[in-house]
Amino acid sequence: MKDSGIKVATYVCPACQERVGLRHRHALRLLRNETAECPKCGADDLVAGASRETLSGHLRQMEEAAKKYSRIVLVTVPIILATLALHFFGKIPTPVFAGIFIVAMGVQILGKPRKAMRSPVEITLERSS
Repeated sequence: MKDSGIKVATYVCPACQERVGLRHRHALRLLRNETAECPKCGADDLVAGASRETLSGHLRQMEEAAKKYSRIVLVTVPIILATLALHFFGKIPTPVFAGIFIVAMGVQILGKPRKAMRSPVEITLERSS
């Protein structure tokens, strides 16, 4: 998960009492025992506290799911492209191409991470001071 803009958690800011989404880069900062800043009120002394384990586990699950899905895509896309080329040059008939295409797309759809895995987890942050 190299995209630092993915929302991995939500929390209620202890300073302004507003619901805020926590991005991947800020979650990593919290896991390194650094402080995060609230984007709404600017409080820059937020720490994970007791939610560190929850955040760490959810982040690990999201990264594993992303790796698994990228492997699935890495295998199925070349298969689809190869069968498309073979079909284009007349080496395989349309029903065979359609069957391979439908199976490959089905594997991609079934291999997609569950919605619960992709949705942000609710955590509580504390002020460090």
